[in-house]
Amino acid sequence: MECFFLKPGLFLLKLQPTCNCRACSLARTNIKIMLYSQNMNSPREYWPRWAETLRRYRLHELTAALLEAGGPFALLGAQVLYFGRGLIVNDQLTALALTLEEDNEARAFASFLIEERASSC
Repeated sequence: MECFFLKPGLFLLKLQPTCNCRACSLARTNIKIMLYSQNMNSPREYWPRWAETLRRYRLHELTAALLEAGGPFALLGAQVLYFGRGLIVNDQLTALALTLEEDNEARAFASFLIEERASSC
C-alpha cells in the first residue's frame, strides 16, 4: 500500500496496481482519493454531537452493535459518503467517512457510544 500526501487541503492518494502489464495496471488500479478541507476538525470532535443525536432517536445501541459487528459494511458506507461528497460538501460527512473507514476508529466510536450510554444512566 502506497500513500501519497501532497499537501494539507488537497488529497491523499493510494494506488495499488494488481498486475505488471500496463493495460491491466491501468484497468485494475485501485485508486482511493480522500479530500480534506483545510479547516476540518478531527473526526473525534464530532462524536459527542453524533452520540447525542443517536441517543435522541434511540439509535445509539443499534449503531454501536452495527459498528462492532459490521466491518465491511462500515467500509462500504465510508465509500458511499466519499462518493456523495460530489453532491454535498460537509465536514461532518467527511469525518464520518474517516471514522467508518478505519476499523479501529469505528470500534472506538462504538465504545464511546456504550460509555456515553453507561454514564447517562
